[in-house]
Amino acid sequence: TVDAIDAENKYLKPQENGNRTLFNFLGEKSGLDFTLPDEKIDVILSDGHEPEVSIAAIKKYPDAISVVDAGTYRESTYQVAREVDYIVCSEDFARQYTGKSVNLENWEECKEIFHEVKKINNKEVYCPNCSRRNL
Repeated sequence: TVDAIDAENKYLKPQENGNRTLFNFLGEKSGLDFTLPDEKIDVILSDGHEPEVSIAAIKKYPDAISVVDAGTYRESTYQVAREVDYIVCSEDFARQYTGKSVNLENWEECKEIFHEVKKINNKEVYCPNCSRRNL
């Protein structure tokens, strides 16, 4: 059962568990119009799909922790990754960005590849599929 449809953010909020279903518009977008809230923001999470909005938020809220979910390499994800505090990086993103195959069984190779990814913003990179912590 759905208790709300938020037309501004394009998601449905189920009543029972609070999970949501997001709808993405994959067509061409032009003249994106957005307004950032005036209240204090603690965390900014971006997937890189709307880099102008994400980067504007990062600049407006410099004290907020900013994170990009870098699942696959796209120029828009790269633009946001350059600005955030943390890159949560899939092995696909790392492979596509570096051109190198990621072998999760070889920790030294992983470190080398993900340190290349870290050069995007010289801050923090986290790979959830790696058996170790931050790189």
